[in-house]
Amino acid sequence: MPSDTDFEATLEAKTVTYLEQLVDCTERLPPLLTAYAEEDEYEAIIDQIEAAETDCDQTRRDITALIANAGTREIGLLNTPINLNQSALLDFYKQLDVVANHTERIAQELAMLQPAPTNDSYEQFREMAVLIVEMTQVLILIAENS
Repeated sequence: MPSDTDFEATLEAKTVTYLEQLVDCTERLPPLLTAYAEEDEYEAIIDQIEAAETDCDQTRRDITALIANAGTREIGLLNTPINLNQSALLDFYKQLDVVANHTERIAQELAMLQPAPTNDSYEQFREMAVLIVEMTQVLILIAENS
């Protein structure tokens, strides 16, 4: 039976993995938009974003299973707040996944809409991409300092 130390270490490791995957996903948006504007091959970058988002989904499912299936013995007394707030913690990871989902959606909509790089829609895509990357970096800083 896993100990509370095992649970804590596993949750932390999976969270670090998830955050790395999230960064991998979001940091591909600006290069995607640059490639699109320069009429380079951008479809491969969309595929990479979709793959990174899929990785995020799988890791989030692993984290969700870890938390949802953990009992008091696995979580341990030192981590009682996790046990008492499982639903809030699960919701937190679900909300994190929205970032990866939106990143994928922006990439797919760029391919679908194909706005001219001089168009307002394209500029809005660029603004969203910059904000997503910046917000992800802030999230990483918060996680590292927690």
